[in-house]
Amino acid sequence: SEERNDSYQLHQSSPQPQPATGWHCATGGPRVGAMVTTLFSTSPCYPAYGAYPVWTTRPGSHKRRSRKARTVFTAEQMVALEDNFSRQKYLSVPERLVLAKQLGLTEQQIKTWFQNRRTKWKKQLSEQDSAEKAAASEEQDTEETSDSSAEDQI
Repeated sequence: SEERNDSYQLHQSSPQPQPATGWHCATGGPRVGAMVTTLFSTSPCYPAYGAYPVWTTRPGSHKRRSRKARTVFTAEQMVALEDNFSRQKYLSVPERLVLAKQLGLTEQQIKTWFQNRRTKWKKQLSEQDSAEKAAASEEQDTEETSDSSAEDQI
């Protein structure tokens, strides 16, 4: 119990908080005069957040693993990928492995490219559908207007 009490007192006698520097508030100014403890900091800009860990750069952010750099496909790879996509929108695992080996890419890169390309394709279909409906609606309005004009002339 005495040993436990000592560790508690040791924790209580930790160094005094130091002024923090770092990210800027929503107001655009630096976080001046904020106090940082060894574990937690309070935000003068977002008081509703209360305390947040010091290792975060701002409230709501989380430590993330560093991301792999975005793949830049060569022109030859793009032609091959687009050619395959025009023939089939979905690849089986063996097809994906063969294509990855042919193009010098990973299976995951091929899979991701096809997912993104299908999304783009569906968006293009949707936009094309909307444009056709708008054109048909406009054509119908024009016909109705010309029909009523002809009736007025009679």
